[in-house]
Amino acid sequence: MSLIPVAEFNEGQAEVGGLSLSFFDNAGAALAPSTAKYRIDCDSNNQVIRDWTNVTPADVMAIDMAAADTVIITDTNNEESRRVTVVLNEGLTTQFTEEFVYTIKNLKYFP
Repeated sequence: MSLIPVAEFNEGQAEVGGLSLSFFDNAGAALAPSTAKYRIDCDSNNQVIRDWTNVTPADVMAIDMAAADTVIITDTNNEESRRVTVVLNEGLTTQFTEEFVYTIKNLKYFP
């Protein structure tokens, strides 16, 4: 299975389908999981941005980013890191967990 994350968002940027998730089996064929959920955490400040959220499983899923998901928590940071954790098929023998990190650019930062 693979994830195709966006590398960077601007502070306060809302993005429909901002995080694209694509899933494949070992042979490379599209694969829809039985269950899917994700969460977003701020690595820079150790805070939960969006707690566990269930999504409708499919071989391609898009997670919409709200402006609240891309807010800068500490104004003195020129950027902050967000970690998205995705869990598929939770509790099954085929459970799969993946994480990826993206950056939020502070548009008001002046060194």
